Amino acid sequence: MLESIHFLNAAGDVIVELFFGKKFPRSQIQNYWNTHVTGVTAERGGRPPCIVLHQGVVFCCVESNYLYVLGTTTQEDSALLLVETLWHIIKTIQHYLVDLSETTLRNNFSLVCQIIQEMIDFGYPLTSQLFELEELVPRPTMESKLKSIVDFSPAPSSGVITQAHLGLRRTPWRSELVKYAANEILFDVVEYLDVVMDGSGRVSKTSVRGEVQVNCHLSGMPEVVLRLSNRGAVEDFGFHRCVNLQRFETDGAITFIPPDGKFTLFQYKCSPARSPDLPFYVTPQITVGDTAGRFTCMAGIKGGRYGGTEADEVQDVKVRLVLPPDTTAEEITCCTAGSAVFLRDRGVVLWSIGKMGKYSPTVSGTFDLRKESKKEEEGEEVNKTTTQADTQKKKKNKSRRGADAAGKRVGCATVEFTVPNMNVSGFSVDSVQILNSENIKPYKGVKYLTRAGTFVIRAT
Repeated sequence: MLESIHFLNAAGDVIVELFFGKKFPRSQIQNYWNTHVTGVTAERGGRPPCIVLHQGVVFCCVESNYLYVLGTTTQEDSALLLVETLWHIIKTIQHYLVDLSETTLRNNFSLVCQIIQEMIDFGYPLTSQLFELEELVPRPTMESKLKSIVDFSPAPSSGVITQAHLGLRRTPWRSELVKYAANEILFDVVEYLDVVMDGSGRVSKTSVRGEVQVNCHLSGMPEVVLRLSNRGAVEDFGFHRCVNLQRFETDGAITFIPPDGKFTLFQYKCSPARSPDLPFYVTPQITVGDTAGRFTCMAGIKGGRYGGTEADEVQDVKVRLVLPPDTTAEEITCCTAGSAVFLRDRGVVLWSIGKMGKYSPTVSGTFDLRKESKKEEEGEEVNKTTTQADTQKKKKNKSRRGADAAGKRVGCATVEFTVPNMNVSGFSVDSVQILNSENIKPYKGVKYLTRAGTFVIRAT
């Protein structure tokens, strides 16, 4: 439960604040700012802690475009829920204002307060969908700004029905006055592949998360009927509010009156019956020694294993090689395609390949590990009075600990990719029928796309 929300600038000045519970003095926020924000950013040059307990109050802080959003609570609550709520508020306000900055917040103070009051009710999230919020809080326009300045609301003309005078509709997500010269509705079936693969290429775990994205440009109030094939492969559905659930439970058809523009019709999860046969391969190898190591990674197209797949169909390929956490420096000795950089703060080598060509690109390099401190080296020295048997025993234990530590430091690789015209789960759209289309034959299109979700390959 949120008890208050505060928007602060980089200097710690409060721009907007709302209280949902008991108020507390501004000095407590200033004390928190001086202790956990100003001090941390000055000493470490980074971001302040996301969750911190200060003087009996839990402060949740997120930062966006040099603005700090604080959420406070004094009760036991989920930390992830607080963070997700604050980020959703930021994205919603950014959707309204386009440019989220200190100036836009001050110029639209009342609008921001209305948005937060509609989204949060007594500290709990209430309204989170944009189409619902836009019904309650209209987006700012030049006309509304002029009306607010002169405080004048002219009466509507008798022959024109505007959006503001439609009242409560049966479908609040769509207006009956929508008109298009070229009518079309496009469906994108996007699937995200989650895979954990060992070094030899065997799949240990796999799952598919998908969503159907719609871009609707239809006139009037059309009713769309979507029929699916291989529906039994899907384990779980999550629908948009426009879907007729009773019809879906009866005959499996997805019937809906679509919102205007882009939206997500539904999301689904499934576990494929067999391991996905991807048209490419990635083979990371990381070798770790006592003070240094080396890495090699090769990627390419599987020849003849994926029928009809051309080399340039695997796009936006990025490989992140996760090096041991005690890596201090690295050197990339070879990169035959794309670009490779070492992200020191994350301890990974980012290899951006782009489109897969017909040749197999390779990246390789070396890295250094952090050496032991002098105290550890002195502690491991053998005392002169120790017998020869004890000395050999200690050396054997030291080498065994070093081997165990080296084994634990072996990393992995995470892969990002995009494969057009590919469907991993076998779930697809069978037919699309549009009713009430005002004697117009609209264009209908369906496109499939497979992307990497959490795609992890353990290094050998």
